[in-house]
Amino acid sequence: MTGLGTVRADRGRLLRGAALATLAAIAALGLQGQAALAQDTALNGVWRIEKPVDAVRTSEGEAPPLTPQANRAYQAHLSARKRGDTSFDSTTWCAAAGTPRMMLMNSPFEIVVNDPYIAFLHEWNWWARIVYLFDARANQPAQPQELALPGTPGAGAGPPTMPPPGGPEAPGDAAGGPPPLPGLGMPGGAMPELSDPNGPMGISTGKWEGKTLVIETTNLRPTTLIDNSGLPHGERLTITERLTLRGPDLLEDRIRFDDPDTFTRPWETVVTYRRDNHEIREDVCLDRIKQGEPAVR
Repeated sequence: MTGLGTVRADRGRLLRGAALATLAAIAALGLQGQAALAQDTALNGVWRIEKPVDAVRTSEGEAPPLTPQANRAYQAHLSARKRGDTSFDSTTWCAAAGTPRMMLMNSPFEIVVNDPYIAFLHEWNWWARIVYLFDARANQPAQPQELALPGTPGAGAGPPTMPPPGGPEAPGDAAGGPPPLPGLGMPGGAMPELSDPNGPMGISTGKWEGKTLVIETTNLRPTTLIDNSGLPHGERLTITERLTLRGPDLLEDRIRFDDPDTFTRPWETVVTYRRDNHEIREDVCLDRIKQGEPAVR
């Protein structure tokens, strides 16, 4: 009997150990899920640029490395603006400022995470950019990997409808903003097929690299400008952004420009944003123009 009791006791200890190990594994999975959720929602909220950028400079404080042809176009824009001629700037009639200019303007924007999408909702004329969190070629969702900074507020569900990448650029569409995106939330997160993939906001895909959200934007329409001063770009511009929380209320965006038609080499700039208690309000660019205000403040 003593031997049998020992066997039963050993079996009981083994079962209790297995149960505890199982509970620990479940708890670990729960913590991983909470970490992924925190990472997902850490960027949620309204942000405003700390120092609005009129003329972009490199992270070293130098002028962008323009090709001779691009520099001639840029100098022509600068001269025209000094004369009060802004016909080269399509925002004059409220067409979209585009990417990355919308991220450099003195206008708040809201980030809403709704996997497999992240929406950048800009107050300026109610434009928006959709970032698809998967490789567009493989349609594979990109999953967050690490816990974001503690104390960062979360947010609710994303918007029910969002504008398409790029959206309209015609002046007649400016007052009402871009139309809803057909197919948003399609099963499997498949990218919508677009008859004209080039637009002012471009097509953006993203992935998480640790705590950093990496966004690549291509298919940008060359009629837009990089900044308010009139810095041009070509059809082959690729923008790579690395957004990293440097504190609960401080967001850094390291922006890399690669455009062999416009720049002699790739280069980057860095901007920062502060979390803002401001709520995104309705903004109709044409109404502001009628009141004598500029399209871009």
